[in-house]
Amino acid sequence: MKAARNAAAGLVAVLAAGAGVGWLYLLWQGHALGGGPRLREVLPLEHLARADAQPVLSVVLVWLTVGGAAGIALALLGVRRTGLAAGIAVLLVLGLTGAASDAVQNTQPVLPHLAPQLGRGATWFAAALVAAAATVARRAVA
Repeated sequence: MKAARNAAAGLVAVLAAGAGVGWLYLLWQGHALGGGPRLREVLPLEHLARADAQPVLSVVLVWLTVGGAAGIALALLGVRRTGLAAGIAVLLVLGLTGAASDAVQNTQPVLPHLAPQLGRGATWFAAALVAAAATVARRAVA
């Protein structure tokens, strides 16, 4: 039973990270919440086109909402460290998609592009927002 719960929790965390990325792309395509200062390297697949910067407001809105939803779902599954689980999932999803995007853009293998992902502030910002929101949501459920 514990293995099934852990697998479900991992799936929830990864799906939440993917949902956040998808939501950011929808906001970008719809030109919604487009005002204010922009955060670079938010959309890794748009890096080559120089369209990867997104408004800070939309980034904060998306990742806090995703983190809150993930925190509630993880808490209902019995996960105690919802912030840690959700934050790590976001780091992994954004890091892997960023590395894959960079590799495709440069026609190179993915492996050399993994370490540079750790220097992307937008990735860490997203993970921190998700972790904070998931932690607060967990406490609200408990």
